[in-house]
Amino acid sequence: MITIVQSLPGVFAVNTALYVGYRIAGKCGAAVSFLGAVLPSLLIIGAISTCFQEFRENETVMKIFNGIRPCVVALILAPSIKMFIKSELSWKFLPIPILVAAVVVFLKISPVYIIMAAIICTLCWEYRKFKDIDKKKSDNNTDNHDDSEEDDEKNVEFISTKKEND
Repeated sequence: MITIVQSLPGVFAVNTALYVGYRIAGKCGAAVSFLGAVLPSLLIIGAISTCFQEFRENETVMKIFNGIRPCVVALILAPSIKMFIKSELSWKFLPIPILVAAVVVFLKISPVYIIMAAIICTLCWEYRKFKDIDKKKSDNNTDNHDDSEEDDEKNVEFISTKKEND
């Protein structure tokens, strides 16, 4: 689930907008506030991507992007390290981002496909967990069902003996 949340722009702003929108106007308010938080970013990125095609061959623009690239890496890496430390995950999970970075760099696979695969894997994992929990609950309910029948029989006996004594 964390993968889905991290793939949204401005997660904190979106979550806050959803909460406030829901508190003020229910589901409709949450939907409108979500669009208000996400739509400007999407429109701006869409406009930039259409204009970028025109400036793609411009040498100055390419130099600017090459200069920005290390800053982007640092802006992604710093919060990632902080989040890893705060999450108190075991160090055995550290190879996952390294493996993902290697796949992106050496196999030239788009990060979008990796994020989509991570979302699908997470949803399948969570579905399997909930399926196991539901199975355990149903097993417990069938076990409890037998006990409840015995309890009902005891209650009937108690009531009938009480009526006989009165």
